[in-house]
Amino acid sequence: MPEENPDKKITGKEVRITGINFRPEGKLMEEVQRNVHFVRSRYSNQSTKYSEEKMLENIKEYLQKNRYITTRILRILFGLTPYMAQKWLNHFCEKGIMVKEGTPHAPIYFLK
Repeated sequence: MPEENPDKKITGKEVRITGINFRPEGKLMEEVQRNVHFVRSRYSNQSTKYSEEKMLENIKEYLQKNRYITTRILRILFGLTPYMAQKWLNHFCEKGIMVKEGTPHAPIYFLK
């Protein structure tokens, strides 16, 4: 309790505990493992598969309504991992279909 006001209510923000090393007994671990059930996630950590033509078609359709596209937009709209979104944009830049502008940390991509 606070020394200056012993009637003051103590909140969770004012309590700090350190140095606890929790080591459960084997019996508790067995009980927890018995009651654990795993469920397969509905989500995948893999990218949606696209052919080159389909991806380019999707990007062109997006760029008809918007001035540019970014890696983040590509990920969100087309269900890609950050790696695959970047790989597709680099691929189209290397083929001369798109051009990369902006800063190194915030690139934006346009159709050529």
